[in-house]
Amino acid sequence: MRRHPEIVNHLGVLVLLGVIMATPFSIYAPFERPTVSQTFFVQLGIIVSGLIYFSLLLISRRCSFRTSGVTLFVILYFLIVLISSVNSKSSLFSLRESIFLFSLILFYLFFQSLVLSHKGLYKFVLAYLLTAVPITLYGIAQAYNFELLPYTKSALVGKKKILSFLGNPNYISFYLAPISFFAFGYGIMRAKRIWRYCWYILGLLIFLCLFLAGTRSAWLGILSGFMIVGFLILKYRLYIRSIRVSLKSIIIAPLVVILGVFFVITAQRLPYNLSERVLSMPEFRHRLFLWQIAREMLIDEPVLGIGYRQFNIKFPDYVIKFFSDDEQNRALTYILKAQRDKRPGHLHNEYIEVLVETGILGFLFFLLVIIGVFTGGIRHLSESCFRRQEKLFITFFLGGFTCLLVVGFWGFPFQLPCSGLLFWFCIAFLEKFRTLTGLKGARDV
Repeated sequence: MRRHPEIVNHLGVLVLLGVIMATPFSIYAPFERPTVSQTFFVQLGIIVSGLIYFSLLLISRRCSFRTSGVTLFVILYFLIVLISSVNSKSSLFSLRESIFLFSLILFYLFFQSLVLSHKGLYKFVLAYLLTAVPITLYGIAQAYNFELLPYTKSALVGKKKILSFLGNPNYISFYLAPISFFAFGYGIMRAKRIWRYCWYILGLLIFLCLFLAGTRSAWLGILSGFMIVGFLILKYRLYIRSIRVSLKSIIIAPLVVILGVFFVITAQRLPYNLSERVLSMPEFRHRLFLWQIAREMLIDEPVLGIGYRQFNIKFPDYVIKFFSDDEQNRALTYILKAQRDKRPGHLHNEYIEVLVETGILGFLFFLLVIIGVFTGGIRHLSESCFRRQEKLFITFFLGGFTCLLVVGFWGFPFQLPCSGLLFWFCIAFLEKFRTLTGLKGARDV
């Protein structure tokens, strides 16, 4: 290993590519909750392979790991999670639950230690695109009553008819919505038109799958992502100067029209009422109640928080307290009676959940990680060493990352195995891209 350290590096690349591509499909019966087996696979796969990989790195005495501000904030954030978990009443439960977060952060450190070039980084994006193909096609096929997995009949009711390999339409949107931006950005970089159009079509098919699934938060994230993409393209003048109609437009226009007609026809076969999904707001009232409960928890533990994944445990106690204080509030009383006998699982807002469970300190480091990689990605657009196509790819990548961040305001994508791994991949990718920008002669892997 000392004589051939590149073997260790290639092994690390293959392991991470395998984890990325295998996680959505690591499911076993019963299929009602694929996230359980996917979480177990992420934890086992990353921790075991990571320990072996870093042991081989010590033997080979070669590592490209560079300590940066973002990496330091990631480590400090996890330390705060551990401290708040130990400080909580159910410390063993919090520490056990933090194993999943530890595996994701180990994935980030694993990624940073690899010797990669910009070309090598794009292979990981390609892995996500290839993984999205069967997930998207299966989701669309489910709208036409095609089933591959033995889901129970109770799981395939109404809006939940489209589950694909992830077990929930919302989980599909958390995962596929950001990848749609990767598809458009990756297609821009391709020299051959046939491959370029293939990735464009994948992006459009993902939109179709999300439309059939009936998710709303995904579209808010997609809209926000495209706003960021449009702003960056205009700010850094990445648009094509010539606005003449080209052969590409003539080819793409009929395709868009055909897909638009397909959308209209398919809308009549939706497994849910579109107007009810758009106008119904009981979910918002439910989330508002959860956030008010979270506020009470934050007041009690403002600095270090209540502990990792402790919201679900402490929820019943605070419900009783909150109920007695707001007995006259009819709206809250109605929601409370519907929620009193069951736990919510998550806060349905990643940022409030991080703030409540890790306190102000953990939330601060968490925000610094996001701000650090996002601003670092924007700085690449002003670099003269990149072609316009590469800058456009980074622009769409940032759009996908924005989409995932916005979805986090309404759901819990960072807590799920597939979308959580995608979130930390975005952070690892942007940070690795930043560190490589100042290096010369980066080797292709």
